[in-house]
Amino acid sequence: MSELMKADYKGLLERVSNLLEQARRETVRRINTVIVQTFWEIGRLIVEEEQKGTERTRYGEYLVRRLSRDLIKRFGRGFTERSLWAMKQFCLTYPKLHGLRAELTWTHYRTLMRIRELRRWDR
Repeated sequence: MSELMKADYKGLLERVSNLLEQARRETVRRINTVIVQTFWEIGRLIVEEEQKGTERTRYGEYLVRRLSRDLIKRFGRGFTERSLWAMKQFCLTYPKLHGLRAELTWTHYRTLMRIRELRRWDR
């Protein structure tokens, strides 16, 4: 293989590698956006369902407990009662889905909600 062909190949490899790395970053960003939106929607559905109940507090606890159990059976871990309560709080804390930042992940929003909660207790 001539030096010119080696240089051409090296350039091609670099361009293809850059394209793949860019695609991976974009894929991760899009997946994070979908996860955040999905968790917000789950929170909204829980809030809406709770509001149908007459004894909202007791019904909400029962609803989240049962939903958690059934979702874990169907989709695996990640849907603990604590996680579902966080999704509900997420929807209540950020009531406009379209106001959410695509750059932030679910972990970022969980952290922001904890900080916000701590500030409430400081008052």
